[in-house]
Amino acid sequence: MTEHASGGRRLRIATITGMLLLHALALAAWTGTWLTGRVQDTPLAVGGDVAAPALPALSLCGLALAAALTISGPFFRAVLAVLQVLLGISIALSGILVLGNPAAAAAPAVTARTGVGGSAGVAELLDGATATALPVLAVAIGAASAALGVLLPATSRHWPTRSRRFSTDAADTAGGTDPIEEWDALSGGADPTAEPEVPRRSDRDAGGFE
Repeated sequence: MTEHASGGRRLRIATITGMLLLHALALAAWTGTWLTGRVQDTPLAVGGDVAAPALPALSLCGLALAAALTISGPFFRAVLAVLQVLLGISIALSGILVLGNPAAAAAPAVTARTGVGGSAGVAELLDGATATALPVLAVAIGAASAALGVLLPATSRHWPTRSRRFSTDAADTAGGTDPIEEWDALSGGADPTAEPEVPRRSDRDAGGFE
């Protein structure tokens, strides 16, 4: 393996591994506490399942995208790069919305505990809603994911191309058979996989006297 090919292979592994780690980290962050506060003098902890309900779907899509990169060609890499940027922006937006309005992000948890809905009623009951470090982490993960998507078209140019050895071996194994001819024979009632019929000795002898 040449030095250029070896470097391209390492770059490919690093890029895909980075995507997997980022989206796995986003999924792990979702399971923690995103907001703290007090409702009727009782501590309230709001998890990511309430504050950022879309985050697990985004993270799983990112994991699937990274897996798809392992078998995609140049054209689909460009498509996946655009999707990666959109996923990164969406993950970052999940954290930004919580940081921008903690009370609105905590409202479903307040309603579930007290039965009081509406922004005005929740605001009266919720005291001191504060974001933890996890929304900030989500913003950082989203920004890094989007950056990987932006860089992907440039970095993937150095990735090693897929080997054609297996396709060549498959063609050699086929022995030059024509799939169209086999299909026509099958449609006519013949079995292309059957062994060819060997003429009997008497038939060969009879043919020799003609």
